[in-house]
Amino acid sequence: MTVVLSLSLSHEIRGIFARSIAVNQTWGQRLADYSDLGELAQAVDAPGNDVFDTLDVEGESARAQTALRMFNERLAGLYADIQAHESEVGPPVFEDFEQDFGELTVAMNEMTAESDLIFSYFANNQPDQAGRRMATMDRKYANVHRALNAVRQNVADIERQNLDDQQATAESLSKFEYLLAGFILLMVSAATIYGHNMARRVEADARERERHLAELGDAEARTRSIVDTAADSIVIFDGWGTIESTNASTARMFAWDSASLLGRNISLLLPAENGSDDSHSGVDALMAASTLAGHQSEAVGRRQDGTMFPLDVVVSELRLGGRRMFTAIIRDITERKRAEVERNTLYQTLAERERTLKDLVRKLFLTQEEERRRVAYEVHDGLAQLTAAAQQHLEAFAGRVRPRSSEARKELAEARELAQQTVREARRVIAGLRPTALDDFGLAAAIRLELEGLRGEGWEVEYAEELGARRLPLETETALFRVAQEALRNVRKHAGTRRVELCLLYRSHGVRLEVRDWGRGFQHVGRNGREGPGERMGIPGMQERVALLGGKCSVYSRRGAGTRVVVEVPVTTPLGTMQGAVA
Repeated sequence: MTVVLSLSLSHEIRGIFARSIAVNQTWGQRLADYSDLGELAQAVDAPGNDVFDTLDVEGESARAQTALRMFNERLAGLYADIQAHESEVGPPVFEDFEQDFGELTVAMNEMTAESDLIFSYFANNQPDQAGRRMATMDRKYANVHRALNAVRQNVADIERQNLDDQQATAESLSKFEYLLAGFILLMVSAATIYGHNMARRVEADARERERHLAELGDAEARTRSIVDTAADSIVIFDGWGTIESTNASTARMFAWDSASLLGRNISLLLPAENGSDDSHSGVDALMAASTLAGHQSEAVGRRQDGTMFPLDVVVSELRLGGRRMFTAIIRDITERKRAEVERNTLYQTLAERERTLKDLVRKLFLTQEEERRRVAYEVHDGLAQLTAAAQQHLEAFAGRVRPRSSEARKELAEARELAQQTVREARRVIAGLRPTALDDFGLAAAIRLELEGLRGEGWEVEYAEELGARRLPLETETALFRVAQEALRNVRKHAGTRRVELCLLYRSHGVRLEVRDWGRGFQHVGRNGREGPGERMGIPGMQERVALLGGKCSVYSRRGAGTRVVVEVPVTTPLGTMQGAVA
């Protein structure tokens, strides 16, 4: 009976060790698989960074898709393995796994979506837009990294729990050994032989455990390799700011030896905002940033030689063995800041050139109007006067002399008609070049004369104006008159209607001009689009004139529904009156 109990007890203990080894091997392999999953996640993230160097959008995108497919296949396999062993881990732990896998999937989808957006910006020749997305891409990758850490932490917890359970069981069984100790002494010979056998098995189990520990070390080495090959600096520190781990990029970025940083305060690398060496304020700021998951903030880094440089920092919090720990992912943004300065300088240069161009166009319009005024006065004082005098002399001659032949009378009548047409044409040319009513009586009167001409041709004209005797600045009156003139010319040429409405309204913030017709309309595609028929090219000219005054010119049209031109121009100077202008 003693032998049977002893053998049973030994067999049970050996079974416990065997099961412990098997379980630890299984979970150790799973932990290694999750470490491989981290390498695949880095492979998915790498093309989104490498495309800034290679500019090979198609190649990097294909590499990212291949890595993503491998990641998803490995993730699906690991999830299926966890589902198959749900009874081993128990419902609560299985639910944690499901949640961690879900968060990992969401984080990877967000990261790949951001990567696709970067590739699309490069494909559309928008590298600046792609550069702005890099910070978001890094945050998404940090989320993936945190989700992977959570999964690996669950695996480590399960493995530790299995070891604790097996050890507790073994300890409970070992109590029975004391009860059998006296009986075992009577069976020294058999127990010795059995003990030798057990010793060999224990040695085998020890070797197996050593192999398992070596595998765990390999998994840790692979994880360390991933961290060291990251382009960003990764620093792990405790709640007091004491640095416990760094990667190779930290040494390169801050020009420090990695070993010499261990045990130093994080404020050595990331000083407080005021540049002081107060470690508490700097650490408190980093800890506060960790409460915002994935929040990226700009900071200033300090190299070993004391030089300062700009950084992007993402801080996350984790618990290790009941200790509050923090992981900071740091990126040097010196080049990005330099590019921003260059870009702002370029924008300022372009803005200055645009202002210069606007001044040039304004001077061109003013010169054009001045030239028109000069030519109009020269025609009025020269050619028009001579033509009018010739017509008056011809009329006087026709009143004194009556040709006898009908042919002579007909030629005289034709000569009088030609003289009258010449006078009318001279007046029309003068009015087109520079209507004297605009200079003498103002914008409202000049537009009224234009509309009277249309009404005299049989047009249905509606005119409403609130300006009255008010006079606007000369440049404003000229621009609004030319816009009205161009709008009426477009109605005459293209609208296919003889009905037009014009409103000239005075508001507290400026003047509003509106020209509307009920013609055939057209499909307006905007100021910079292709207008269609060449005769509508006057619209950009109207908009340019109004823009130089700080106003807005809008064209609303639809086929079959007519066209409406609306102009709003601010008037900052006090309005004068016609008498004041004449005086």
